[in-house]
Amino acid sequence: MTDVLVSIGASRPRLVVGVGMQIALGAILVWVAAAHPPETIGWQLFLLAAGGAALWSAYASWAAGRRRITLTREMLTDASGAVLCRIEDIREVSRGVFAFKPARGFSLVLRRPQKGAWAPGLWWRIGRRVGVGGMTGAAETRLMAEMIEALLAERAARG
Repeated sequence: MTDVLVSIGASRPRLVVGVGMQIALGAILVWVAAAHPPETIGWQLFLLAAGGAALWSAYASWAAGRRRITLTREMLTDASGAVLCRIEDIREVSRGVFAFKPARGFSLVLRRPQKGAWAPGLWWRIGRRVGVGGMTGAAETRLMAEMIEALLAERAARG
């Protein structure tokens, strides 16, 4: 069994506030569509669909917020068993101010494109990029990014 180097999860206050805001938005949109319907059916359907999407997003964020992301020497995974990426596939860690990354997080640039996936508020994968963060604690996420950078430096030193 491989040793876990670092593990991160969602910050409970950020999770509760984020999910609460999504639920409030969804409820308001559905309420407006039902209690004060617009003149045209198209707008009413739009409000219902947008409200349903906000409520679905709240559910998905709550479910994802209960998972943890773990880093081993071989890969980055989450508690559902999904492999975010393998360490050998990482080209660089991007975590600067102007980097394309989640809030309070970092992104990884991979050597080859991967299939897209998403755990709302926790991580996403699009093409050659993996983003980690959003609802996570800043200190934990920074530590994980630094550990990945150390693994990349170790790999570069080996040749």
